[in-house]
Amino acid sequence: MLREQISEELHRRGEGAGRKQETVMCRLRVGHTWLTQSYLLKNEEQPFCYACDSLYTVRHISLECPDFQDTRRKNFSFSTCTDFSKRSIPLA
Repeated sequence: MLREQISEELHRRGEGAGRKQETVMCRLRVGHTWLTQSYLLKNEEQPFCYACDSLYTVRHISLECPDFQDTRRKNFSFSTCTDFSKRSIPLA
């Protein structure tokens, strides 16, 4: 019975989303993107946002940075981290 419940839950989460979109969403949730993590491979300092001198993180870019505010309003209908983790992001 538990196995069936787990299987059903896993199936429900993946409905309507392909592997590529699921991978993108997972990476965004854990904050692992090329833009925010490539400094590790290049042996460089962690990048800072030029606009507000904050660490360049997925959270900062997607929720906090004033430079991206218009882009967020135009493309997404959420405003909190909780909403961000629950909604799917449209892929180009």
